[in-house]
Amino acid sequence: MPSTRSILAVAALFLFAGCLGGAAPGTDSPGTDAPDTGSPSETTATAATTYTPLPDRSTPFPEGPKSPPERPAELTAESLRPYLTTYERRWVYNEMYPGPNKNYEAHVSDCEVRWLDERDVGYVAVVACTAYAEYETMPAENGTPVRVHADWFTQSFTYLVDEDAVVRRRPTGGEAGRADD
Repeated sequence: MPSTRSILAVAALFLFAGCLGGAAPGTDSPGTDAPDTGSPSETTATAATTYTPLPDRSTPFPEGPKSPPERPAELTAESLRPYLTTYERRWVYNEMYPGPNKNYEAHVSDCEVRWLDERDVGYVAVVACTAYAEYETMPAENGTPVRVHADWFTQSFTYLVDEDAVVRRRPTGGEAGRADD
């Protein structure tokens, strides 16, 4: 019976097969004409496949009273765990923030890095947080404050981090499944 590690390795291979980008060496890319390289028996050396770096910009941080934490001076697995936990905690706080003058209280708890891997261009991690918020709103009818409760049930987000960018997005099926291991 194959080990869990073997199964995960094969699953990762299938998951990231499309990440290499471009057509296979020796084939034409769709919609382009192949350059004339001489006779069909001639071959040319192809450069090793490289990964495309992340965009030079980060995912915009939501407006609110919290700002993103300071990036670690050196990106390592050890430095990124607390950074990403704080980043997600502050992100969630701002996402739930209803605006000033609302007597706002947010309780962001159980934030954790579920997994973190180093890649050729940086790091990929899944971070999960659970939270709730309470605030007052003033209905127009009678002016009596109403206490509102909002839940942020446990949600996971994938972070892609390199020297220039922090990209936050919903996890893919494989990432989400791995986050729950």
